[in-house]
This record gives sequence, structure tokens and C-alpha cells, in this order.
Amino acid sequence: MPDGSVTVEAEGDRGAIEILIKELKAGPSHATVTDIDVFWVECSGKYSSFDIRG
Repeated sequence: MPDGSVTVEAEGDRGAIEILIKELKAGPSHATVTDIDVFWVECSGKYSSFDIRG
């Protein structure tokens, strides 16, 4: 995002999403993660692929 934050939308198996959240909390070695907000909602089925937009 313009302010340096990152937005992630993901859907799938809860266990896989929990692993993703754990990795996001750690962040890459060159970044500082200060806060994560997680919102659980019902899967919409709208995702069929993986994209990184920047």
C-alpha cells in the first residue's frame, strides 16, 4: 500500500491459513512487522489463482 503496509486476502484450508498468518507475523528478514489484523470470514470461492500485485 502507499503507506508501506501490506494487505493480504487469502482463502483455503484453515490450517494452511494459520501457517500463512504465522509466516506473515515473522515477515521477511529485511522487513519489520509491527502489527497484523486478521479477519475471519466465510470462504467466497472467488479465488482460483495466486497473484502478487504491487
